[in-house]
Amino acid sequence: MPLLRKGDRVADTLIPGWGKGIVLNEATAKELIIFFVWGGKKKYALEAEGLVLLSGIKANNPILDLIETDFLANNYLLNKHRYVHHNVYVIELHKQVLNERSFLNANQGRDPLKPCVYVGMTGLSPEQRFKNHKEGYRSSRFPHKYGQRLLSRLFRDFNPMPYELAKLIEPELAAHLRSKGYVVWQN
Repeated sequence: MPLLRKGDRVADTLIPGWGKGIVLNEATAKELIIFFVWGGKKKYALEAEGLVLLSGIKANNPILDLIETDFLANNYLLNKHRYVHHNVYVIELHKQVLNERSFLNANQGRDPLKPCVYVGMTGLSPEQRFKNHKEGYRSSRFPHKYGQRLLSRLFRDFNPMPYELAKLIEPELAAHLRSKGYVVWQN
């Protein structure tokens, strides 16, 4: 594995589904913390296998560009800072949502074995936002009527993050889940 530095763009060849990543800390630490576009924050031992350094066009990504230019210098993704309090979340929806024409039309290439989900972002905790959806407070109709539970395994490694990053991650996460066959609604 190459010696990685803060800001380096990488990929994990053992878990390609996480997409491109950016190193968030210096290699002088006992471990590396890397933010992956589709995998969120992950910790690696310094001698981890599978990481490859990306350069040139292979390293390009607007989410990683935002992290590098706006957040990396201040360690906003590593520290619990008041500026970093937004979250993305995924709610599993009951399959009856497929009776809604607009929902079905937005999901033509769905995998019938994958769940129906709603992807959102919030300045609250995902748990509080889910509760608000179910109570009908500032809620989209789909999570209000069909929301069953949070699917934290699909979003927990992303949170928390600054608002600007959450604004980019929300549609990226929705598109990624849709590409995997999930039936997705995202406002």
